[in-house]
Amino acid sequence: MKKIIALLLVFFAVSSIMAQPGHKSSKSPAHRSHQHEQRCSMQFSAVHNEDFAVYVDGDRVVERAVRGVLRFDIVRGQHEIVVHTTRPADKVAAFVFEAQEPNTAFEVSYNGRNQRLEVSLRTPRGTEIVNGLAVVPQARPATPGVALPDVPSSGEMHAITERIRKESFEDDRVQMAKDQVAMRWFTAAQIIQLANTLTFENNRLEFLMFAYDFCVDPEHYNAAEDVLKFQSNRNSLREFLRSKY
Repeated sequence: MKKIIALLLVFFAVSSIMAQPGHKSSKSPAHRSHQHEQRCSMQFSAVHNEDFAVYVDGDRVVERAVRGVLRFDIVRGQHEIVVHTTRPADKVAAFVFEAQEPNTAFEVSYNGRNQRLEVSLRTPRGTEIVNGLAVVPQARPATPGVALPDVPSSGEMHAITERIRKESFEDDRVQMAKDQVAMRWFTAAQIIQLANTLTFENNRLEFLMFAYDFCVDPEHYNAAEDVLKFQSNRNSLREFLRSKY
């Protein structure tokens, strides 16, 4: 009984100290406010009911768009943003954004006239396109002896393929693979490696056609036929490559 009374006295003593105005708790409102200030609210809105997904630093934002609007929070600082539309057209737009403001709003719009995906930042003056005109990276060097652009290292490729394989659904894996190649250059061998993360052959063919424009050594792209078993798909890839020459 004495031990219980002693514990109760200690509890009331600590409670009275915590309740004093001068005491600062580790979970004070000021501290919570400081934590909140480290994150920024992002909003992406479809202008013409486009179906789209957003990736931040290579990871897909899992929240679903509600009535064409996708909202999520990110940590303040510089981020690589990728927007991938699947309807009305399969397009990818990538850009680097410095998140600083508490609230930032973007508009996602597919321009059917020039077949371009535009991502615009809302400002007090209106909207400003942030992804520019390029959906495909800058032109590959064609002069012999000119160094090729940087491509993923073997370690980076391992991380990318593992990230794709972790997606539960095939459609999500296709989107992830496309978004990865849209952000940088890849060799033909690396693109083939990404195609092998996909289960269905029609998806592999679709991805190989999409990824061609992001290949630094297209002269080796014929090797991509090896990931296709059906002759009809092999012929489709050959016809596609002939159209590129």
